[in-house]
Amino acid sequence: MLGSGEFNKDFILPEENFTYMSIRTKIQFENGQQAMSGNATVRLKKDSAIWVSVNALLGVEAGRMLITQDGVSFINRLERTYFEADYPSLSRRFNFEMSYALFQEALLGNLPFELGNGDKVNLKKNSWEVKQRSNNLEVESLMDATIMKLTELQAAQRGTSNRLEMQLRDYQNLQAVNVPFKSMLSLSYSDGRKKDKTTLNLNHSRAQLESALAFPFSIPDRYTPIRL
Repeated sequence: MLGSGEFNKDFILPEENFTYMSIRTKIQFENGQQAMSGNATVRLKKDSAIWVSVNALLGVEAGRMLITQDGVSFINRLERTYFEADYPSLSRRFNFEMSYALFQEALLGNLPFELGNGDKVNLKKNSWEVKQRSNNLEVESLMDATIMKLTELQAAQRGTSNRLEMQLRDYQNLQAVNVPFKSMLSLSYSDGRKKDKTTLNLNHSRAQLESALAFPFSIPDRYTPIRL
Protein backbone atom coordinates (compact mmCIF):
# COMPACT_ATOMS: atom_id res chain seq x y z
CA MET A 1 0.00 0.00 0.00
CA LEU A 2 1.17 3.50 -0.74
CA GLY A 3 1.55 6.28 1.74
CA SER A 4 0.50 9.89 1.28
CA GLY A 5 3.94 11.49 1.11
CA GLU A 6 3.14 13.63 4.15
CA PHE A 7 6.53 13.04 5.78
CA ASN A 8 8.38 15.36 3.39
CA LYS A 9 6.81 17.74 0.90
CA ASP A 10 9.18 16.49 -1.80
CA PHE A 11 8.48 12.81 -1.11
CA ILE A 12 5.55 12.22 -3.46
CA LEU A 13 4.73 8.66 -4.46
CA PRO A 14 3.47 8.13 -8.01
CA GLU A 15 -0.19 7.50 -8.79
CA GLU A 16 -0.51 4.49 -11.08
CA ASN A 17 -3.88 4.46 -12.77
CA PHE A 18 -4.02 1.06 -14.39
CA THR A 19 -5.80 -2.20 -13.67
CA TYR A 20 -4.23 -5.01 -15.73
CA MET A 21 -0.66 -5.86 -16.69
CA SER A 22 0.90 -8.84 -18.48
CA ILE A 23 4.55 -9.88 -18.21
CA ARG A 24 6.82 -12.39 -19.94
CA THR A 25 9.73 -13.32 -17.71
CA LYS A 26 12.47 -15.82 -16.93
CA ILE A 27 11.98 -17.17 -13.42
CA GLN A 28 14.48 -18.88 -11.13
CA PHE A 29 13.33 -20.23 -7.78
CA GLU A 30 15.35 -22.11 -5.20
CA ASN A 31 15.06 -23.19 -1.59
CA GLY A 32 16.64 -25.91 0.49
CA GLN A 33 14.37 -28.64 -0.90
CA GLN A 34 13.77 -27.79 -4.54
CA ALA A 35 14.72 -25.59 -7.47
CA MET A 36 12.77 -24.49 -10.53
CA SER A 37 13.50 -22.34 -13.55
CA GLY A 38 11.78 -21.61 -16.81
CA ASN A 39 9.91 -19.08 -18.87
CA ALA A 40 6.81 -17.69 -17.22
CA THR A 41 3.76 -15.62 -18.03
CA VAL A 42 2.53 -13.29 -15.30
CA ARG A 43 -0.84 -11.56 -15.23
CA LEU A 44 -1.65 -8.88 -12.69
CA LYS A 45 -4.89 -7.23 -11.62
CA LYS A 46 -3.66 -4.47 -9.37
CA ASP A 47 -4.51 -4.89 -5.69
CA SER A 48 -6.46 -8.04 -6.49
CA ALA A 49 -4.67 -11.01 -8.10
CA ILE A 50 -1.39 -12.26 -9.57
CA TRP A 51 -1.50 -15.27 -11.91
CA VAL A 52 1.71 -17.10 -12.89
CA SER A 53 2.18 -19.91 -15.42
CA VAL A 54 5.65 -21.51 -15.64
CA ASN A 55 6.67 -23.55 -18.68
CA ALA A 56 9.09 -26.44 -18.69
CA LEU A 57 10.83 -27.81 -21.80
CA LEU A 58 8.96 -27.71 -25.13
CA GLY A 59 6.49 -25.18 -23.78
CA VAL A 60 4.68 -27.65 -21.51
CA GLU A 61 3.18 -25.95 -18.44
CA ALA A 62 5.01 -27.14 -15.34
CA GLY A 63 3.06 -25.19 -12.75
CA ARG A 64 0.47 -22.51 -12.18
CA MET A 65 0.06 -20.15 -9.24
CA LEU A 66 -2.67 -17.76 -8.14
CA ILE A 67 -1.92 -15.11 -5.52
CA THR A 68 -4.83 -13.11 -4.11
CA GLN A 69 -5.55 -10.99 -1.07
CA ASP A 70 -6.67 -14.19 0.67
CA GLY A 71 -3.62 -16.36 0.05
CA VAL A 72 -1.59 -18.42 -2.41
CA SER A 73 -2.57 -21.51 -4.44
CA PHE A 74 -0.22 -23.58 -6.61
CA ILE A 75 -0.56 -26.63 -8.85
CA ASN A 76 2.46 -28.69 -9.92
CA ARG A 77 1.48 -30.38 -13.17
CA LEU A 78 4.67 -32.42 -13.39
CA GLU A 79 4.19 -34.06 -10.00
CA ARG A 80 0.36 -33.80 -9.96
CA THR A 81 0.32 -32.05 -6.59
CA TYR A 82 -1.06 -28.79 -5.21
CA PHE A 83 -1.12 -26.59 -2.15
CA GLU A 84 -3.35 -23.81 -0.85
CA ALA A 85 -2.36 -21.49 2.01
CA ASP A 86 -3.62 -18.26 3.54
CA TYR A 87 -1.19 -15.60 4.74
CA PRO A 88 -1.26 -16.59 8.43
CA SER A 89 -0.28 -20.13 7.36
CA LEU A 90 2.47 -18.82 5.07
CA SER A 91 3.74 -16.55 7.82
CA ARG A 92 3.95 -19.50 10.22
CA ARG A 93 5.68 -21.67 7.60
CA PHE A 94 8.37 -19.11 6.84
CA ASN A 95 8.33 -17.54 10.32
CA PHE A 96 8.01 -14.18 8.59
CA GLU A 97 5.15 -11.73 8.01
CA MET A 98 3.74 -12.49 4.54
CA SER A 99 1.18 -10.47 2.57
CA TYR A 100 -0.21 -9.93 -0.90
CA ALA A 101 1.56 -6.56 -1.05
CA LEU A 102 5.00 -8.20 -0.82
CA PHE A 103 4.32 -10.18 -4.00
CA GLN A 104 2.72 -7.31 -5.90
CA GLU A 105 5.33 -4.68 -5.10
CA ALA A 106 8.12 -7.07 -6.10
CA LEU A 107 6.56 -6.73 -9.57
CA LEU A 108 5.70 -3.01 -9.45
CA GLY A 109 8.48 -1.59 -7.27
CA ASN A 110 6.34 0.33 -4.78
CA LEU A 111 6.58 0.36 -0.99
CA PRO A 112 4.92 -2.84 0.29
CA PHE A 113 4.34 -1.33 3.74
CA GLU A 114 2.14 1.71 4.28
CA LEU A 115 3.88 4.72 5.76
CA GLY A 116 2.91 5.46 9.35
CA ASN A 117 3.68 7.74 12.27
CA GLY A 118 7.26 7.33 13.39
CA ASP A 119 8.55 6.29 9.97
CA LYS A 120 11.49 8.33 8.66
CA VAL A 121 12.12 9.60 5.14
CA ASN A 122 15.41 11.26 4.17
CA LEU A 123 16.92 12.27 0.84
CA LYS A 124 20.49 11.04 0.34
CA LYS A 125 22.05 11.98 -2.99
CA ASN A 126 19.81 10.43 -5.66
CA SER A 127 17.82 8.14 -3.39
CA TRP A 128 15.19 8.43 -0.71
CA GLU A 129 15.98 6.42 2.41
CA VAL A 130 12.80 5.15 4.08
CA LYS A 131 12.89 3.57 7.55
CA GLN A 132 9.70 1.93 8.79
CA ARG A 133 8.26 -0.34 11.44
CA SER A 134 5.51 -2.76 10.44
CA ASN A 135 4.27 -4.99 13.27
CA ASN A 136 7.42 -6.93 14.25
CA LEU A 137 9.48 -5.87 11.21
CA GLU A 138 12.19 -3.22 10.89
CA VAL A 139 12.19 -2.12 7.25
CA GLU A 140 14.76 -0.04 5.39
CA SER A 141 14.16 0.90 1.75
CA LEU A 142 15.94 2.90 -0.92
CA MET A 143 13.89 4.59 -3.62
CA ASP A 144 15.17 6.18 -6.83
CA ALA A 145 14.48 9.89 -6.37
CA THR A 146 13.78 10.43 -10.07
CA ILE A 147 11.07 7.82 -10.63
CA MET A 148 10.13 7.24 -6.95
CA LYS A 149 10.50 3.48 -7.19
CA LEU A 150 12.18 0.89 -4.96
CA THR A 151 15.72 -0.18 -5.73
CA GLU A 152 16.46 -1.99 -2.46
CA LEU A 153 14.52 -3.23 0.56
CA GLN A 154 15.63 -5.01 3.72
CA ALA A 155 13.09 -6.19 6.26
CA ALA A 156 14.39 -7.75 9.49
CA GLN A 157 12.14 -9.47 12.01
CA ARG A 158 12.81 -8.24 15.52
CA GLY A 159 14.15 -10.85 17.91
CA THR A 160 15.14 -13.29 15.14
CA SER A 161 17.64 -13.62 12.32
CA ASN A 162 14.84 -13.78 9.74
CA ARG A 163 15.35 -11.33 6.92
CA LEU A 164 13.88 -10.39 3.54
CA GLU A 165 16.01 -8.65 0.91
CA MET A 166 14.82 -7.23 -2.41
CA GLN A 167 16.78 -5.66 -5.25
CA LEU A 168 14.90 -4.13 -8.17
CA ARG A 169 16.71 -2.94 -11.29
CA ASP A 170 16.33 -1.98 -14.96
CA TYR A 171 13.14 0.07 -14.69
CA GLN A 172 11.28 0.61 -17.95
CA ASN A 173 8.35 2.93 -18.56
CA LEU A 174 4.98 1.54 -19.65
CA GLN A 175 2.58 4.37 -20.36
CA ALA A 176 3.60 6.36 -17.25
CA VAL A 177 4.08 3.22 -15.10
CA ASN A 178 7.69 2.34 -14.30
CA VAL A 179 8.28 -1.41 -13.92
CA PRO A 180 11.46 -3.20 -12.77
CA PHE A 181 12.55 -5.73 -15.41
CA LYS A 182 15.03 -7.40 -13.04
CA SER A 183 14.04 -8.43 -9.51
CA MET A 184 15.80 -10.47 -6.83
CA LEU A 185 14.14 -11.59 -3.61
CA SER A 186 15.88 -13.50 -0.84
CA LEU A 187 14.16 -14.69 2.34
CA SER A 188 16.31 -16.14 5.12
CA TYR A 189 14.34 -17.72 7.95
CA SER A 190 14.57 -20.17 10.83
CA ASP A 191 11.99 -22.16 12.76
CA GLY A 192 14.27 -22.31 15.77
CA ARG A 193 15.78 -25.65 14.72
CA LYS A 194 17.18 -25.12 11.25
CA LYS A 195 17.87 -22.25 8.90
CA ASP A 196 16.47 -22.04 5.37
CA LYS A 197 16.78 -19.65 2.48
CA THR A 198 14.45 -19.09 -0.44
CA THR A 199 15.48 -17.01 -3.46
CA LEU A 200 13.49 -15.79 -6.45
CA ASN A 201 14.91 -14.07 -9.53
CA LEU A 202 12.83 -12.51 -12.31
CA ASN A 203 14.20 -11.23 -15.61
CA HIS A 204 11.46 -9.80 -17.82
CA SER A 205 11.56 -9.82 -21.61
CA ARG A 206 8.27 -7.94 -22.03
CA ALA A 207 5.65 -6.13 -19.98
CA GLN A 208 2.60 -4.19 -21.08
CA LEU A 209 -0.66 -2.78 -19.75
CA GLU A 210 -3.85 -4.53 -20.81
CA SER A 211 -7.53 -3.63 -21.00
CA ALA A 212 -8.61 -6.97 -19.51
CA LEU A 213 -7.14 -10.35 -18.56
CA ALA A 214 -8.40 -13.74 -17.44
CA PHE A 215 -7.04 -15.64 -14.41
CA PRO A 216 -8.01 -19.30 -14.99
CA PHE A 217 -7.18 -21.54 -12.06
CA SER A 218 -8.63 -24.85 -10.93
CA ILE A 219 -7.19 -27.87 -9.15
CA PRO A 220 -7.50 -31.02 -11.26
CA ASP A 221 -9.11 -34.17 -9.87
CA ARG A 222 -6.78 -36.72 -8.29
CA TYR A 223 -4.02 -34.18 -7.61
CA THR A 224 -2.41 -34.77 -4.21
CA PRO A 225 -2.38 -31.99 -1.60
CA ILE A 226 1.00 -31.20 -0.09
CA ARG A 227 2.14 -29.25 2.94
CA LEU A 228 4.51 -26.34 2.63
